[in-house]
Amino acid sequence: MTATDSSCDRVARYEHPGALLESTFQHIAATRMRDIPILNPRLGVEAVGFQRWQTHWIGILITPWFMNILCLPGEPRADPAPASGTPCVLELPSGRYEFLAASEARLGDYLGCSLFSPVLQFADMSQAREVALAAMDALMQAPAQSTGEALPAEGAARRGLFRRLSCAR
Repeated sequence: MTATDSSCDRVARYEHPGALLESTFQHIAATRMRDIPILNPRLGVEAVGFQRWQTHWIGILITPWFMNILCLPGEPRADPAPASGTPCVLELPSGRYEFLAASEARLGDYLGCSLFSPVLQFADMSQAREVALAAMDALMQAPAQSTGEALPAEGAARRGLFRRLSCAR
């Protein structure tokens, strides 16, 4: 156990991750990402729409440099987590999505799927939050019955998510 990995942090990893995500990525914004030219100064860090899904927490994290779908464990894992950078496919209600494994000392292991990076197109947090909430709604809904026309499996769910987002606006 490291100095930053207290038993409270370990327990918090399996509870609602919003506050822990926000404090971790606010620290990253102030340190590792400080002065990076792709930052949107109009955005902060906010965990949006996190909810239990199977044995995980899933939601969207907005930062000044990305908007990602994140999937964090909701309980201790029995198997070892994939190495950072390893692609992992998750079957969500709206389809299959490719995530990348990642890890942060305070959070532990998690999976991330990029929605926007960089996030310079957002005028403010209100607009970014609106898009994140619409994305969560679309992610957690099964797609409407198809007309029988099949899309290629690779990337089809992500394209469908963006199609539903653009139709909702």
